[in-house]
Amino acid sequence: MTALDRYVRLEATGLWSESREAGPREVIVSFGNATLMLKDLADAPLGHWALAGVTVLGRDGDGTTYAMSADGGETLEIRDPEMIAAIATVTRAGAGPGSAPRRRRRRLPLTPLLVVAALAAIAWAAPRTLHPDPALLVPPDRAAEIGDRMLITLVERHGAPCDDAAGNAALARLAERLAPEAPPRIRVLPLGDTPAAALPGGTVLLDASLAAAPAEVLAGWAALALGRDPAASLLAAAGPVADLRYLATGRFDEPALARATAAALAPPQAPEAAAALARLAAARLDPAPFAAALAAAGLPPGAPAVAEPAPIAERDRVALRAICAP
Repeated sequence: MTALDRYVRLEATGLWSESREAGPREVIVSFGNATLMLKDLADAPLGHWALAGVTVLGRDGDGTTYAMSADGGETLEIRDPEMIAAIATVTRAGAGPGSAPRRRRRRLPLTPLLVVAALAAIAWAAPRTLHPDPALLVPPDRAAEIGDRMLITLVERHGAPCDDAAGNAALARLAERLAPEAPPRIRVLPLGDTPAAALPGGTVLLDASLAAAPAEVLAGWAALALGRDPAASLLAAAGPVADLRYLATGRFDEPALARATAAALAPPQAPEAAAALARLAAARLDPAPFAAALAAAGLPPGAPAVAEPAPIAERDRVALRAICAP
């Protein structure tokens, strides 16, 4: 039984503010499947918060205030000690303020047409190829939920994400610089022998040891993870039987997710390294430190030249180095 399973059906009251302008209202908070579900006192649903995206905004006596976005516009205050302990156990208290915004989401069933199209694609495709565009089979809302479940597994296995407000704000700025069109949510946590990983739903994970490296090296591994296709990796690792079950039910079982989580921790490959160096250059980040790290890892460096690199701000360098400090 996972930590998540132990707390399903746990409920408590809380004070929810939908925005900075909205006054707090009393709500019922309950654990769902990788989410906190918010309902009013008449049992009408108000929204879902992904557990892996919950961050601690502040503490006041017995109460803890949580947020789901970097600006803290939507907040939830809980004073029930059992619920606070449960959130801390499952999410390890989140990653604090400064994280990338996450939308509230609800599950949407796959439409019959999508199922039919996907099954046709499976019948047509080669044995290990499910669809030319895996994003069609794993839409954004579903991908984010699956990625959250995988992140919870990694947190339980390896340890909590580093929780520092200034460091997370620096990571958010770095994400916007590397992928301005769709900044990922970057988290730093122990990953064992893996420097970086990408999860469905736009989450990039970096190993905690990278906090001691130059900021350009940390940026390089984030750029490498951004070059991966986590939806394709998910479908390939889960296997055809689990994929067919997912198409029918909209869910992956725990063994399939375990395989997908292990696949997300795959070691970097030379083509990924080359693409990451190019992404650094496009962001006007000096690729030389990351190229040296790649050489030390046994991957061909070949750093492209950047005519006028824009350095990472010193405040962000300091914050990134301290993000995992006790």
